Formats: sequence, structure tokens, C-alpha cells
Amino acid sequence: MESTEGLETIPIEIRNQGTKLIVQYIFDLCQSPNSKPLYRTKLMVVGYENVGKTTLLDCLFPLSDYILVPTSFATNHLYFFRLEGKFLNRYGQGGLYKQYILENKEWSLTKKIRKKLFQGKNDYGIEIEKIDKWKENIVLYFENEERRDKWFERISKLVLNEATHGIEVSNHIWESSTLNQLQYKNLKAKRNEEKKEKEKEGKDDYVEFSTWDFGGHNDYYNIHHYFLSNRSIFLVLYRVDQGIKGLESLDFWLKSLSTHLNQNYCDEKGKPFYSIIIIGTFLDSALVLDSKSNPRKRKIEEVDNDSIINQSEDKNLRQSKILEIYDKNGLKSPPFYFEVSCSTLENIDELREIIFLIFH
Repeated sequence: MESTEGLETIPIEIRNQGTKLIVQYIFDLCQSPNSKPLYRTKLMVVGYENVGKTTLLDCLFPLSDYILVPTSFATNHLYFFRLEGKFLNRYGQGGLYKQYILENKEWSLTKKIRKKLFQGKNDYGIEIEKIDKWKENIVLYFENEERRDKWFERISKLVLNEATHGIEVSNHIWESSTLNQLQYKNLKAKRNEEKKEKEKEGKDDYVEFSTWDFGGHNDYYNIHHYFLSNRSIFLVLYRVDQGIKGLESLDFWLKSLSTHLNQNYCDEKGKPFYSIIIIGTFLDSALVLDSKSNPRKRKIEEVDNDSIINQSEDKNLRQSKILEIYDKNGLKSPPFYFEVSCSTLENIDELREIIFLIFH
């Protein structure tokens, strides 16, 4: 088959297998009258152990919910909560009400259940308690057990600093209008209104991500390639604070992608279906180390103009080295590059936006 004009929506993996399979694919679609395009992509995160893969995903895909908080007067107040990385933000009508920083090994976590009077139902909650002499606790009750368990699992991994073993797969949905969730007042009403507008316009302005968090232990390296797919966005992580050692660690992962991705699967413009974003993590630690080694640089919160210039030069040098490694491994299309801090959330919003735009 010499031309595939008019068949652009058919996956290239089907088109490349010839006319017979294309006809069968179209026939299967006709047999399913309710079929519609599925806006979904894989977001695959790779890197060595302790590079911050799980933490980065927790920052990129924050949990948010309206949650009941009991008061000392035996009443409950409904607050909007957002868990982004280690930051648990509690919002009231006037904006941010309080922020809790859930550092690992500093909090304990337990599940709670209480019966609703006269209703024969249960409230499902969790209690987060600070482990020090100035004890502080946060009690939260959720609308159902499923929501409670989802929050419990996320917070548990955070405060226990648990590593990922094997491959952890999760599903998330981003709407473009809610990527930058800084306005929480009347959030539900706003979302419903926007949803109605999109339905009128016939727009599906969202992306569904299947995130794949690959464990960084070397025991798992030999199975990673079984799950690699061309129709994916790859986040390849290294630690900025490890200097040249961190940069050189990228060679293993880029070589693996070059070997196992089909470089011939491209769109009509010759662009590969996969996208690669190389991410330097622990940016805050790198800046602290840099300020200690260079007496001209002050503390991060007191940075002067010379420091900003030097940091920019350092980033350019790192990026230049990364492009050398990338080109050496024969991957198509230049990668995106970000340096982030999950401890301060620096550049997380910008990374989130570019991931959405790459796919959408």
C-alpha cells in the first residue's frame, strides 16, 4: 500500500502491517457504534534509584478534594485540600488557610472510622500526627472509603519514604482549565460551568495519562524494555546535585530507549511519536552545594545578580553535555530539558504545562 492518505487516525502500528489488517481494524470499529477517539498516553518515568521518580509524579499529579475537618465544638467544617508533593494545603473561602509540610519520618498515620448518628453509615477518616514533643495532628474525614484509601496510600508513601518496587501504574486525568489550580473559591461551580461550555462547543480539552513509575533498583533493569512504547512521553531523571556522575547516568537510559524504540515510527513530518523530557532533580540541593563551594554566592534566598548569571551558565553547560549524550545515542527529535525541585516545587508548574502541550 503506497499511500495512507485519509487513514491518519489509524495507529501506525496497524498501518505498517498492510491492507488486510487495516481493513480488519476499520471493520472492528464499524462493529462498535459507540467507539470514539481515546485521548490517552503513557507517561513513563525512568532513572536510577533515589533520583526522585515517585516524588516527582506526586508533585505533577496532586490530590485535591473537599474534606470534612472535625472541630472542638463537635461540628464539622468542609475545607478544600490539595496534596502536592509534601505540601498539604488547606483552603477556606479567603484562600490558603494553612499549610502542613509532611516531611518523611516526621509524621505517623492511622485510619479512623466513626459512625454517623441516625444514618447507619460510617465516616472514613485518617489521622496524621507529628512525631515530636510539640505534637500536632490533622484529622480528615472523606465521603467514602475509596477516597480515604487513596489519600491514605499517597500520604503513607510520603511520610514513610517508601521506594517503588517493580513498576507502579496509575491513571490520571488533566483538564487544561485546571492545570494551574490556584483559584479554589467556588471551584466546583466553576468546573461544572466550564464542562457545560465544552459540551456545547464539542471540545474534549483533557488528557488521560497512564503513568508508569519504574523501580530504580538494578534488579528491574532487564524487564523495563518489555513495557516501552513509541506512543509515550518519557521522563528521564538524573540528580543535578551529583554533578558529572548524575549526567553520565543518563547514558544508560537514553541508550535503552534508543535500542528498544522503533525510530521509524514517525508522523507525516518525520517527527517520532515518542517525546523525551530530561529532568534534573534535587535542584535545591545543587544550589545549596554550589553556594557552599563558591564564596561569591550567597544563600538561595539572598541570591544576587552574579549568582543568577552563574546558575544560568551552569545549567547551559549541563544542557550542552546532555545533548551530546542524547545525540550519541541516535535518538530523533531534540529533548525538552527541565531542572526541578520537589522540595520547593520550583519549575513543577512549567513542567506540567509542557507535558500537557506535548500531547494535546
